Order: sequence, then C-alpha cells, then structure tokens
Amino acid sequence: MKKVAIIILIAVLTLGVLGTAYAAWGQNLFINGTVSSGNYGVSFKSVTPPATTNDTLAGLTAVKATTTVTDDTVTITITNAFPNYTVTIPYVVQNTGTVPLSVTLTTVTAPPTWLTVDNSGAPTAVAQSSIGSGTIKLTCSDSTPQNSGAKTFSYQLATAQSVP
Repeated sequence: MKKVAIIILIAVLTLGVLGTAYAAWGQNLFINGTVSSGNYGVSFKSVTPPATTNDTLAGLTAVKATTTVTDDTVTITITNAFPNYTVTIPYVVQNTGTVPLSVTLTTVTAPPTWLTVDNSGAPTAVAQSSIGSGTIKLTCSDSTPQNSGAKTFSYQLATAQSVP
C-alpha cells in the first residue's frame, strides 16, 4: 500500500512539474483594438442671391429673388416673376464632418406648381472637411399667374455617407 501511495505522489509531482514547465514555455497573445466612428455634418456656407433684373416685360418693375440661409436650409423668395423667367442661384455647401458625404437637396416647403426647380447642379459628393458648390435653377412656366404676390419656398440639405 505504501508503494501505491508513493507511486501516486510521484505521479502527482510529475504532472505538476510538467504543467509548470508547459506554462513556462507557453505564451498568451493579446490584441487590443480601438474603433472610433466618424461624424458628418453639412451646412450651406454661402448662397449668392441673384442680382435684381430690371425687366419691363408686361409692365413689371423689377424681378427680385432673395435668399435666406440658416445652417442647413435655404429659403428663396421671388417677387415680380413673369412667364419664362429663369434665374440660377449658386451656393456652396461645407462638410463639417470627418467622413465623405453624398449631398442632395430636399423640399421643405414646395414651390408653386408653375415654377420648375432644377437641382441637377448639386454636388454629388463632398469630401471630409471640404466644400462643394452647386446651383438651383428656377424657371417660371408659360402659365405663371399675374399678380400672384411673392412666392416663398425652402430647400434643405440631406446627406448620406458616401462610400468611396
């Protein structure tokens, strides 16, 4: 019985020594990572209102298009427009974020049905911390009503992350 106890003790000590030796030869590998997401924001940097045009067509005094800009919305007001009147309003948008953006204009307040708004001059993408320029082209139709008063409508910037 004593021999069995000695054999078991030697076996336990041998396994302990082998475990310690294996641990001394083993190594753990750790990988630490940090992920930081970017942010995006866009705003109108500038909108250039068109100059007043002195057009005496149909006895009108002057066509006047004015713009009011808040951070992400431009409001356009046209006074004394007439049939087939066209005006182009250039603007600059700024990407204030850290990722590239796709930019589109969305309607906040719709223009009258007789006014066509062409946003095809909008920038399709604006790089991070960069600017992009575009145009809004307004065209009155043949059926523009007389004495309709000033018409005001608004557009807002809509953004999505651009995948390079």
